[in-house]
Amino acid sequence: MCDYYVKWIRGLKNVHGLDLNAIGCRNEKGVNEDFVKMFRSTLNKNGLSEVKIHAFDNWQKDKFDWARDMKTDTVLRQSVDIISAHTMSWIATPPDIIKLGEDLGKPIWNSEEHVYKDGFDCEISMVESFNKNFIESGVTMIVNWYLVASTYGIEPFPEQPAIMVAREPWGGNYFTRPVLWGYAHYGQFCQPGWKYLNGACGKFQDGGTYVTLTSPGTDYSIIAETKDAKTSQKVIFKVAGGLSSGKLCVWRSNAQEQFAKLENITPVNGTFEITLEPQSIYSISTTSGQQKGSFINIPSSKPFPLPYFETFEEYKDPKSFGYLPHYTADIAGVFEIADRPDNKGKCLRQVVVSGAQSWAPEWMPYTILGDRNWKDYEVSADVYVNNDGWAGIMGRIIATGSGYGCKPSGYYLNMSAEGTCSLYVTKQDEKNNEMGTLLATGKASGIAASQWHNLKLRFSGSSITGFVDKIQILTSSDTTFSEGMTGLVAGSKNKTNNTAMFDNLLIKPLQGIPPGPTVFSEKVYPMY
Repeated sequence: MCDYYVKWIRGLKNVHGLDLNAIGCRNEKGVNEDFVKMFRSTLNKNGLSEVKIHAFDNWQKDKFDWARDMKTDTVLRQSVDIISAHTMSWIATPPDIIKLGEDLGKPIWNSEEHVYKDGFDCEISMVESFNKNFIESGVTMIVNWYLVASTYGIEPFPEQPAIMVAREPWGGNYFTRPVLWGYAHYGQFCQPGWKYLNGACGKFQDGGTYVTLTSPGTDYSIIAETKDAKTSQKVIFKVAGGLSSGKLCVWRSNAQEQFAKLENITPVNGTFEITLEPQSIYSISTTSGQQKGSFINIPSSKPFPLPYFETFEEYKDPKSFGYLPHYTADIAGVFEIADRPDNKGKCLRQVVVSGAQSWAPEWMPYTILGDRNWKDYEVSADVYVNNDGWAGIMGRIIATGSGYGCKPSGYYLNMSAEGTCSLYVTKQDEKNNEMGTLLATGKASGIAASQWHNLKLRFSGSSITGFVDKIQILTSSDTTFSEGMTGLVAGSKNKTNNTAMFDNLLIKPLQGIPPGPTVFSEKVYPMY
């Protein structure tokens, strides 16, 4: 793992020209002091002594216990540059660890924070979280996930806690969430290199918190929130220590109005006062240039195009697209644009041959696309299976896991290399039934490995029918799911990944006429 990290850091530099300042020790993987010592030694031996290590990344009550070992363990103390953990807003840093960090000259970082709320409540709760991270835990750097939600709505965390939701690439629609302006209350009032001012951060007597950040010069900004306040409160600030005595801009957000500029304040004899309303966010600053951006010409929301026919032939330069088609979303495994083995154009290939070293339990490789509200439809694709593997198509998928694990809720029909077909229903909360519940089986004739065959799944009310090369192979009646998206899935007899291929993906209404290949907008550009 240490060697892998070194290669990754060098690749970051060689490919993208980026210098990495600090790196952690994996997500929520407990404490391993021997590892971090080896990691530091490996970085140093490979000319990466300037890359700092923050450790570790845990959220439990005892997440900081290991740090006390640095008092007596010289090698550990020399290996860890930054004390880190996540969700400080849940469990604060113990006072003795804050003191230890100060004594050793090691900052405290929050390696993962998040606020899973809606509307203005998410915005003010995030600012409260940022403030308390410093006030209660001494945190000077926060990784707050995540900024843009570009996932289908059936995936975990489809909106919370993102600032922008952009999940309709076929039309370009997006929308921002109020939490965006919580970031603005911080980001437009300070710069990298500013510092929290000890003695000027704390909690208001009548509810709420505030922090003061200072520039390397004389500028300063106060970010305050009054989430817990019941009434308005008048607060008096005294300016000292060489900080600017000039006028102050004031910006406020509440549930009714986001990021609004109020009247400036000019300190008198180094003192100013302000009345803070409850359930509000304020930024008070000697800086200028703040603004509330907007864009009125946002494309309207449109459903996923139906019928849909993807031949994978429009990607003349697959590398420029990252080898990824326009609308598939890989949940497990990796489905990439590739050349067909018969040299008859391009297809989609599951390329990861072994399971990931995943933070959470994974299911079989699968990718999804479509509309959550589809009810009765047909989905088909040409599939190419290797000797010990199988390929399948999915339908009526309404979920792809809870965030820990990625087992889907929906149906899938698979076909093995010898022509055995099986229809399953699977639920994301089933833990002891890996494949799902078998609904029906059938056998297609004339099937062998390394051949192309068409697999089709038809949904009509409670009736579910499977076809191979237009011949009905099986049917079942099931009411577990009545609507949902489509997908492609691959697996093998020994439960390892397999490199099945897919082509000519077609989704259409039951009575619809087979369409020509879907024409993609000329405004859709490669991602890379």
